[in-house]
Amino acid sequence: MGSTLPYDGLKMVLEYLDPNRRILLAKYAPSIRATEKIVPLRVDRLIIDHDYIITVNDVTYRMGIHHGPVDEEELPALHAENEEGGVLHDLNVHGFEDEYPVFEKTPGDVFLARIWPTRPVDQWMIGFHKDISMTEELMIRMRQHAGDPSNDDDMREFFKNGANKRHHELYPYLNFRYNKQPHQTIHLTTSTFGRRGTSVHEYDMKLPVAMKKLNHIFFGDRAQVVRVGFFYPGLPLKVLRLPNQFAFRISTLKVDSPSVFPMLEPIFDKSGGPMDSVEVPLEIKYGGNIVYTCQKLILTSYFSDIDKLKAFIKLPNKEVYLTDAELDFGSDEAKQLIEHWQEHGKPVGTCFFVCMEQAQCTQVMRALAEHFGEQFLDEKLTLPISYNSELEICYEMGSPRQGIEEKNYLKLLVAEKVNA
Repeated sequence: MGSTLPYDGLKMVLEYLDPNRRILLAKYAPSIRATEKIVPLRVDRLIIDHDYIITVNDVTYRMGIHHGPVDEEELPALHAENEEGGVLHDLNVHGFEDEYPVFEKTPGDVFLARIWPTRPVDQWMIGFHKDISMTEELMIRMRQHAGDPSNDDDMREFFKNGANKRHHELYPYLNFRYNKQPHQTIHLTTSTFGRRGTSVHEYDMKLPVAMKKLNHIFFGDRAQVVRVGFFYPGLPLKVLRLPNQFAFRISTLKVDSPSVFPMLEPIFDKSGGPMDSVEVPLEIKYGGNIVYTCQKLILTSYFSDIDKLKAFIKLPNKEVYLTDAELDFGSDEAKQLIEHWQEHGKPVGTCFFVCMEQAQCTQVMRALAEHFGEQFLDEKLTLPISYNSELEICYEMGSPRQGIEEKNYLKLLVAEKVNA
């Protein structure tokens, strides 16, 4: 005789179940859908680095438009796009790229980049016969050369590839000329650990709408805030298609450009306090409180002017990493940092890590020891900061987070002064 999982037990299982399995379970078990929306959703890793690609933990979802049946021999590039799961943009009925759905904004959408529209297809198709005639003639001549037995194998292959490339360019134009409308479909491809699966859907909605529906399945209509361990809205992402009035609670955030902070800030839930860590290029002026209040700040670019160095020196974060080994940070920059800390103070426990080779670390510490009149012993240097704290400088191997390779860092730790 079967038994039913108690309600409290079901809630506990759902909360800590992998979100992909959890969504799948709710899809096939209607009786738990209401409970699934009430229980907090926890995502270890959320990567959205394209308008139509999202990775939830270890599963990647890719939304593309399948061209319809194409000849692999004559249109290998189109065939390869189909095999990949379709193109990552909308198409019109003849196969031309249709950019206009991207500009349609619905409640909850977050535009991270300015998008410049192109003219609609029907405006620039006027006179297309003249524009494509040369390409079409070139394709025909290349096909003839590809079949000419007087050419060697390499030359025939060269002309064949050239003809196929021109055919690829002409594909939507020829469809338009002969009013062919290939049967296009939406392919949702899921991949995890080398395994792939595809679900096929009628192309009865544009990709932004389809992506919005997918994100709503994961994040929409939830009674509690969604908790995300690591969130990376990466390039070339332009638009986040999120549910209306939605917010994440993020532990670790990575961005490729700090200019996106003003657009992203409304979707960050602040009730749980500051983020644990933020990974960002050194242009931190756009980050505001998101950057300055996190416990660990990971900077991924180098100093290019004195203003950035001054901003780095004044950072209030408890732990800061400079991860670029090519950055312009030597003994002069270290002296400015230490003198600022000595003049203005620095809380005990503050630790800055600057990526550099071990030999350079030693060189910097020797220069600092000479400048401040202290002894450099056992690859370690100690300098006073205040009456009850001191700065311990050494080098060590480490990494700011999982997924970033270990490197050698100059470590500057503000510690409580012994026998203060």
